[in-house]
Amino acid sequence: MLKAEAEDIQKIIDREKGKFKLDSWDWWFYAEKIHKEKYELDEAELKPYFSLSNVRDGMFGVATKLYGITFTKVTNLPVYHKDVETYEVKEADGKHLGILYLDYYPRDSKKGGAWCTDFQSAGWRDGKKVDPIISVVANLSKPTGDTPALLSWEETTTLFHEFGHALHGLFIEGKYDRTAGNVPNDYVEMPSQFMENWAGDPRVLKMYAKNYKNR
Repeated sequence: MLKAEAEDIQKIIDREKGKFKLDSWDWWFYAEKIHKEKYELDEAELKPYFSLSNVRDGMFGVATKLYGITFTKVTNLPVYHKDVETYEVKEADGKHLGILYLDYYPRDSKKGGAWCTDFQSAGWRDGKKVDPIISVVANLSKPTGDTPALLSWEETTTLFHEFGHALHGLFIEGKYDRTAGNVPNDYVEMPSQFMENWAGDPRVLKMYAKNYKNR
C-alpha cells in the first residue's frame, strides 16, 4: 500500500516537473494531493471533526473501556506553563495509578514535534512502589476566537500514539528495567502502535469524531 502510494506521489512530482525523487520530508505534502485527487479528501474538511477536547476524551474513553482506568482533571498540581493540563489516573477500583500531564501547544522555548516523557518513572524504592508522573507533549494549533483547537488526522493519530507510550509508563510495575523500564525499541513501540490503531477503528471514531459545530 505504501509502495503504491509512493509511486503515485512520484508521478505527481514528475507531472509537475519537480525533477527530484520522493523523500521522507516530501511525503505528507504530496500525500495530501493524492488524497484530494483520488478521494476528494480535504484535511480542512476533516478538522472540525477532530477538536482537541474530543480527541482527548476519545483517547481516555478507549483506555477506560480497555483497562478500566479513569482520568480525573486536577488543578492543584504544579505546572510549568498555564496551558498544561494535569490528570489523576486511577485503577478501576479507585486506586491511584499515576499522574498524566498534557502539554498541547507550541511556544518559543519548546522544540517541535510530539513525544512522551516522564517526570518520575514508575519503580520501587525501599520496597515501596513509586507511582509514575508521565507527560505527553505536542505542538498543536491553539484555539482561535470561537474555534477550538482542531487537529489533522495525522495529529490525531500522533496524539493516540504518544498516549500509548504514556499508558506504558503508567502501567509499569516490574522491578527490572529490562522488562519494565529501559526496554528494547520494538518493545517500546508496541503499546504506542497498539493505541494508534484504535484511533481509526469505526467504533472509536463514533466516540469522538464529532463536528464541534454541532455541539
